[in-house]
Amino acid sequence: MSTIQTREPDRVLFMPMRKSIGFFNGGKMMGVNTVTGPRENAFGHSGAGGSTAFADPDAGGKAWVQGLTFALDVPLVPRPHEALGELAATAEAFAKALGGELVDDARKPLSPAGIAAIRRSLEQVAARMDAQGIPAGGALARRLFA
Repeated sequence: MSTIQTREPDRVLFMPMRKSIGFFNGGKMMGVNTVTGPRENAFGHSGAGGSTAFADPDAGGKAWVQGLTFALDVPLVPRPHEALGELAATAEAFAKALGGELVDDARKPLSPAGIAAIRRSLEQVAARMDAQGIPAGGALARRLFA
């Protein structure tokens, strides 16, 4: 079940993905551990609402979580730059409650200045979408990007 069948770019995500039959596999992709963990024979799949289920045959019956991922689906969220503040506050509260640290996708600490930079980037993306007649969170964006 966890035997890797391909490492080719995914046709939807446009990035290389380790896949077995029906599952995504663990290991590092572009230098970062995948959602299923650092071992290549770990496997799993994402589900509704951003949930993920996975198994690691080499974990020896021990559960582990390397981290939680908070994602903002930019095309589907009205005013994504405003939603970022709420998302960052939620992620920070989780990090504090779990004794963790808020980091970016490169696992580097995410400071208020980093969040502000992301917000500026989101403002530009939303403005470009608006200019094309595809407002973020609008019906057309939901149909195109869902």
